[in-house]
Amino acid sequence: MIDKASHNTPMALSTDIRRINDSLSRLMIAYEKTKLTKEEAMSLKSLKRHLHSLNELEQSYLNRMKQELPANDLKPEIGNLTAQVSANLHDLSSIQLIVGKDMNDQSQKILSQSSIFSQFAVVLLLVVGLISQMLIFNTGEMRTKEVSNVRWN
Repeated sequence: MIDKASHNTPMALSTDIRRINDSLSRLMIAYEKTKLTKEEAMSLKSLKRHLHSLNELEQSYLNRMKQELPANDLKPEIGNLTAQVSANLHDLSSIQLIVGKDMNDQSQKILSQSSIFSQFAVVLLLVVGLISQMLIFNTGEMRTKEVSNVRWN
């Protein structure tokens, strides 16, 4: 996070780092509350480990700057940790895309099954309606035949 920032004073840098880290902490807490797959849990654990290491390194960098000691030697390591954090975030993003696609596919399958069931229900209702009409008309014809067979002497 320090890598991208250009600040004149250690205090300004410290304030920005604290603000960014607080925001990241809130996001991590919210993300941890969601249901995670095993792969997500592993990637999240790795991300947390890398973020923790990065936070410690940032603090070392800030302490050196406050004491006016050389701190540039920490920048490559900060860059490496930032790259690892970025890779963890990319992994989590990829997992989310895969899980989202799977959920979409399941939803489509459920929708198509529901559609088939609805069509079956309509056909069944039509068949029941036709059978009912046939019974009603046949009963009417049978009564007419009974009345016509009666002889009135």
